[in-house]
Amino acid sequence: MISRKTAEELFGTPNATGNILTAKGENYTVRQVLPWKETLLLIRPRKKDTVYTRVFLKMQGDTGKTKVSRFLMENSLTGFVNGETIKDWIPDQWSDFGFWMKKWKEMKTNFQRYLMLPKTAVQAARIQCVFRGMAEFILSLLLYIWQKMKT
Repeated sequence: MISRKTAEELFGTPNATGNILTAKGENYTVRQVLPWKETLLLIRPRKKDTVYTRVFLKMQGDTGKTKVSRFLMENSLTGFVNGETIKDWIPDQWSDFGFWMKKWKEMKTNFQRYLMLPKTAVQAARIQCVFRGMAEFILSLLLYIWQKMKT
């Protein structure tokens, strides 16, 4: 499967289903073109019992770290970005008032993409636990406030 952008870059058309892609001497048939804006290439393992447990992505500079983080989030993968520091969460200038708004929008977009992707049973159970915990916290907080108002 490839993204629409990848299909246009490789084949000159978004209608690339059925085309052959050769990578490192292996031929791959494009089974589907996804309507995603980002560049994407998914390759299924040759053997049915093969499971990829790690993905190594090497990109240079701060933008590379951001791209790797986004890739992990968009594909429901867990992992870390080697060398990521707290400086990614600190504005370059004290007067950069739009920094936090941009950071919030980036996090919101990544979370929405994560929610749109198909989930395994384990991932769905984890999401349920998170929302259940949030609901219990809010209920506890409301009960605490109500109790304080009574006294």
